Amino acid sequence: MLCRAAFKLGIARSAWVRERVYALLCRSYADELSPLTDASIRDNATMLLKELKAKGAGR
Repeated sequence: MLCRAAFKLGIARSAWVRERVYALLCRSYADELSPLTDASIRDNATMLLKELKAKGAGR
């Protein structure tokens, strides 16, 4: 979904995510978000999925 949204806007996925996060935070922390990359987003998403899977297995 993220890739399609970014593709439709003609920008990289990391740029699209950065813009969305920027808007959600009301531009308060935009300078801290600028180093986001595809790799860091992918790593964070992978870690989140692993945590969710572990929580689901513990039930």
